[in-house]
Amino acid sequence: MDLSTIKETIIRLNILYNFKMQILQLNHKIKALVLKKDLTIKSDLIYEYFKKLPQDLRGKMFKKALYIGVMALIEERISTFLAKTKNELGTELERLKILFDMQAEIFSKSAVKGKYAERDLVQILNDYFEEKGWKDYAILVGDNVGKLPQTKTGDIMAYIDGQEKQNIIIEVKFTERLPIGDIAETDLKKNTNNIWGQLLESKVNREAKEAIIVFDKTLASELYNKLGPTTYIPNVGYVTFIDMNAGNYIPLFSVYNIIRSAITELANIKIKKEPLYRKIILRVLKQAKNLLKIQDSINNNIKNNQKILKQIEKEINDIQITKHYLEKLLKNDLDTNDLLDFLTGKM
Repeated sequence: MDLSTIKETIIRLNILYNFKMQILQLNHKIKALVLKKDLTIKSDLIYEYFKKLPQDLRGKMFKKALYIGVMALIEERISTFLAKTKNELGTELERLKILFDMQAEIFSKSAVKGKYAERDLVQILNDYFEEKGWKDYAILVGDNVGKLPQTKTGDIMAYIDGQEKQNIIIEVKFTERLPIGDIAETDLKKNTNNIWGQLLESKVNREAKEAIIVFDKTLASELYNKLGPTTYIPNVGYVTFIDMNAGNYIPLFSVYNIIRSAITELANIKIKKEPLYRKIILRVLKQAKNLLKIQDSINNNIKNNQKILKQIEKEINDIQITKHYLEKLLKNDLDTNDLLDFLTGKM
């Protein structure tokens, strides 16, 4: 690229930047920076940098990066610059790499990861909405108490077409494992730290139409193998798994599309309650079965206790007979007839 072409490109990009900031977008599917439909920069380094920036800063930072690169090319100082800073730059890059590795190690083992994941998912969802041309938007709500007292369950709220009452709550769980909590299988507890509990509590706490709980498949591989990429629990909510390291958010997008269609196009169709009734019936049957087992145990205990009582009564009777003849013996009043009676248990 010659100098005149570079200058012309700067002028064109300046015009585009000043009059249409919306041309700068991210394509998450191919991990690329898109300036226009016919101008795509596919680079993992560039993509990862701009993905972490707020959307309103991307245009400004792109312009800054472009100027830095072009100025270096025009003045032909790249070789000189690298030669002068080779030792310092190499040392600094190595130090930064070590710090990055340490931070990544701490990050992967820390609860802070969930907070970063929530922030990134909000940006990713909003980018996705923009690509689809929807008026939907997502915001973080997990730091605020919801409808339930002292409860912050529910991390990201997405509003369909910007409508406050058409909402989907997303609970982000970057944890190794979490019980499913099926009411037909588990004991009833006050603790809601399970998938059923988190979905229902999120929906109630944030007054949402529908709820999604999101796991990272690399952190919850055992649960992923059991449930698969996406699972729907009737009248409770959706469970889905993403892979943030690989940049795979398709399961989340797919679930969102399903719920969005149901809310916008099928709002008047009531959800069938049969699956929930079935769950409750299974729960009642399980409780009845447990009660019958308890009743059988009690009856068996009663029978055993009755046998024990009979044995005690027999022993008491024998003691009374023995006492009677012992008293006669002490009085020197025990004869052969008495011994026979004693032997036969007569008084």
